[in-house]
Amino acid sequence: MRRARLIALSVVVFGIAVVVPAASGSGSETKAKPVVKTVHIGDDFYAPGKLTIKRGSQIKWIWDKTNFDSHNVTLIKGPRGVSARKFTSATGSTGIHFEREFLTPGTYHFECTIHLSMNMTVIVKG
Repeated sequence: MRRARLIALSVVVFGIAVVVPAASGSGSETKAKPVVKTVHIGDDFYAPGKLTIKRGSQIKWIWDKTNFDSHNVTLIKGPRGVSARKFTSATGSTGIHFEREFLTPGTYHFECTIHLSMNMTVIVKG
């Protein structure tokens, strides 16, 4: 009798385990992949120099293979609270990739600290 109860209990537990994943697979909890925008870094320019993205998007900066000069990506000014967490990419001429996700809406200003005339603006929409 005890063995029959254990088998019955196992069947009930197993049934719940099978039903729950099927019910939760509706896709409502699935996160959408973030949108990734690419910015190319050439000798003395970012392309594009101005970019508007949605909150949660990422930017991937790629240093062009034709560069002779070293460059970086430095956050100079951002929305309130973000500016305190400034960041800088690696510095180099080729073969560098740098990614950042943008969660706070507002305007971000970037420059290459080696070439101060090399600027970029990113606008993040809520």
